[in-house]
Amino acid sequence: MRSWRRLLFSEAHRLTPAPLRGGNVVVLGIAKDSKLFKEKQMVGSLLVGCLKDGKYVAVGRVGSGLTPEQRKALYEALIQFKTHEDENYIYVKPALVVECEYQEILPSDEFEAKFTWRHPRIRKFKFDAKAKDCLLEAEFPLATQNSEPT
Repeated sequence: MRSWRRLLFSEAHRLTPAPLRGGNVVVLGIAKDSKLFKEKQMVGSLLVGCLKDGKYVAVGRVGSGLTPEQRKALYEALIQFKTHEDENYIYVKPALVVECEYQEILPSDEFEAKFTWRHPRIRKFKFDAKAKDCLLEAEFPLATQNSEPT
């Protein structure tokens, strides 16, 4: 008789994570609700988005994938490009492009794009990419097709 441990840890029954997807997004702001932001003046998470019909629309928030040093440096760099703020975000000039990875896209009314990500993570900074090239339809074609009214 097989023990439950052998069953859980055997090759045949090993859980495999969902494959990660990715896309380029533009940093639109710094979230103000994190403990890192409030206590240490560091980025906790970023509001990110893409261009849609000539306007930047928010896609979601992402904060995973950054070291403490990157969080501090990013705050100091982005705060210089502040355009305005509200109770939730400090909005910045859309110029910095980051490549993010995520497990799946979920419908959401929280963001203007009408979808967001599950388990987003910053993969790398794209200093060679331009913000105007991050088009919503190009970066997230399946999400934009599914969010259109029928």
